[in-house]
Amino acid sequence: MDAENFDGWLSLEESEFVGHLYDLAMPIHLGEHDYNTLLSIAPDRAYVVDVHYRVSRLVDRFNSLNMVYQMLAVENFPVPSSLQSISRENWVRIVLDVLLARLTSVRDCTYLLIAEVFELGLDPRNVSRRTLRENSTIPNSPFHNLIDDIANIGRSLRDERDLHLHRGEERPLGEDPITYKVASIFESWGQEISGTDQSGNPIDLEGKHKRVIEQIQTEFTATAQDLQSKLYELFNELHPVFLQRFRVKRQLSQLD
Repeated sequence: MDAENFDGWLSLEESEFVGHLYDLAMPIHLGEHDYNTLLSIAPDRAYVVDVHYRVSRLVDRFNSLNMVYQMLAVENFPVPSSLQSISRENWVRIVLDVLLARLTSVRDCTYLLIAEVFELGLDPRNVSRRTLRENSTIPNSPFHNLIDDIANIGRSLRDERDLHLHRGEERPLGEDPITYKVASIFESWGQEISGTDQSGNPIDLEGKHKRVIEQIQTEFTATAQDLQSKLYELFNELHPVFLQRFRVKRQLSQLD
């Protein structure tokens, strides 16, 4: 990956909603009351704790997508290990595993945040696109469209994840995946493979690797940026919902 073409880290921390939750939560976490006590005497603060937990999990999980960029930027192969060196082809497979798993995790953390803000009281295992859209507490507009949009971002990548995890299927890497794999294995053994690829050209492992990385980077960046934009939009809609519920609970609080 060309670092000069990298515009900056992915982040959700510029959201006003996120910043407000962090500001509200800090003094509560540093306070003297435990969560169960807050539930009984300060429901507004307990609500902040609950929503902040889901916001922070989502923000951390989304920020962790930056690890994909770091892993794509590795240039020295094979990757050393005290057991056995990791070939560049296997390294790319590892990157894809991280990419696919974390994108799916961001979506799931988003659903859990929505459920928490609206206080649906669902077991986390039962929170899904369907259960959110079918719950009458969540207004159809704009949330149903946002839920659908977030579900559909990177759909092909999540389909790939399902095929990979449940059927063991893997995407071909580059236009000549067999040569790329074999050359990577030889490289991990400390040998340079000679001969030609399927097109009859001299084997250029570095060139093949660069094209594989560029393809993954382009696909991942487009998906991550679309997701980032949609999450900021969701936060803008969740913020007033949170504030309304927080203010109602604050009137019931026994703490100043």
